[in-house]
Amino acid sequence: MKCNYCGYEMSEFSKFCSNCGMPILENQKEELEDDEDLPESINYILFGLIIVIIMLSAIISYFIIYN
Repeated sequence: MKCNYCGYEMSEFSKFCSNCGMPILENQKEELEDDEDLPESINYILFGLIIVIIMLSAIISYFIIYN
């Protein structure tokens, strides 16, 4: 997690920035929690995209072979 004021990289459990001393806001911690859900949703999107590509390949192959 980075400090909103100085950009210093710090622990997610910090209440104050160890570089500039500014307090960590609650909404900054909520942003971190929202970002943790992102990789899981990207995995679902990639999985769905791969399935669609496989299905399209099968349909195109069918029409090429049987026409």
